[in-house]
Amino acid sequence: MIHFLATLLCTCFSSLAALHFYWAIGGHWGFQLALPQDDAGDTVFSPNALACILVGLGLSAMAFFYGALILPPHWDPLPLTWRPYVGWGIVGLFVLRGIGDFRYVGLFRKIRQTDFAQLDRRFYTPLCWALAVLGALVQWGG
Repeated sequence: MIHFLATLLCTCFSSLAALHFYWAIGGHWGFQLALPQDDAGDTVFSPNALACILVGLGLSAMAFFYGALILPPHWDPLPLTWRPYVGWGIVGLFVLRGIGDFRYVGLFRKIRQTDFAQLDRRFYTPLCWALAVLGALVQWGG
């Protein structure tokens, strides 16, 4: 079961990383809908290519973290004592994103009528909670 969950998490994080790298090289598909909007529908911030690359690298590291659970043990570069801290850190990061900033993103966002808010309610926040729960199951089972 842990192998399946780790594979699922590795696939999700790899896909999200690829999407951020696509945006970093100038891709437009989905970019505007992934940015939080204020009441007027204007984006709150506009990340540049470097920001997309950094997020893509972070997501790639998460994919590698779960991918190392699938591969033979000698492929894992993390010391065994670090693995729980990194794993729970990833879970915590997605729990925090799922809770949100109490304004634009997450369960407790105040702005709810923008295109982004609707997508956040239907897809982005549930995805964050799913990643957190799956990560927690891997941590408890591993």
